[in-house]
Amino acid sequence: RRLGNLKSFRTPHIILNEGIQNNSITSSFLDYDCSFYKGIVGIYSQENNEKLLKIISLFLNSIYTKYFAFLTTSSWGIERDVVKHRELFDIPYILKELSLNDKEKLILTFEKFLSTFIDLEKRKLEAEINNLILNYLSKDEQIVIQDTLNYSLDLFEKQEKSKAVLPVNDIDVYSKRITKELNSWLEDVEMKVSATHYSINSNCPLYMVKMSFGNEFVKTKTSKENIYDELKTLDQKLWNEESKNLYFRKKLIYYDNEDVYIIKPNQRRFWSETAAMEDSKSLLVEILNMKE
Repeated sequence: RRLGNLKSFRTPHIILNEGIQNNSITSSFLDYDCSFYKGIVGIYSQENNEKLLKIISLFLNSIYTKYFAFLTTSSWGIERDVVKHRELFDIPYILKELSLNDKEKLILTFEKFLSTFIDLEKRKLEAEINNLILNYLSKDEQIVIQDTLNYSLDLFEKQEKSKAVLPVNDIDVYSKRITKELNSWLEDVEMKVSATHYSINSNCPLYMVKMSFGNEFVKTKTSKENIYDELKTLDQKLWNEESKNLYFRKKLIYYDNEDVYIIKPNQRRFWSETAAMEDSKSLLVEILNMKE
């Protein structure tokens, strides 16, 4: 039986579990010798650099690594909940961008995390660590990562119990972002986009937002129009049978002169900030194609 590199068993080192635990990748920095077997990988520093190993352990436990692992590794979500260490080594490495000050902050937070036994305090420290790492990405990249974990990963793990399929509870997140994106594209022309909300019951299968094009930006308003019955009727017509017992529900974008109605299932995953960024791009493409 192969022993592997004996240096990986000796302190200081990191042990990395290739199995997904509680929907997360888990690694630990150890300041003592430790042997392990299949499914556990040891990582060591040739210079015995404890600070570097601690930062790498934080990086492997971060939501940044979780995001890339969920989307790119070959087994997680497909065959079994396993992430091979060689696949993790292909994740974009942003630690080299860390300033010396942020590295010291990470080490300090790491030590605080080890010294506390209060769950609430641990969660706050985890958030601080993730923020320090994610701050080296753009705000949009941070939003995409958070939405993917909150909705796509949560839906995969919890399925019908996921918050991703709960009714929409904050449409402002979507409408503010899509109007911002569209208006940034329309800066060079004398046209602005404004949003209209509707009071839609949580048990309604569809949700709708109206985008209006005009010469001036109008503050978002909520229409008093009751569209519940129309949305329920429309929902019956949006199901598409791909094969026997397999149906997909389509989204609908309806153009009426200067108004555009966006209609999608009444589930939070379809009305996130990331969804707004994606919809703004597809909406612009469709508008440009109609003009050609």
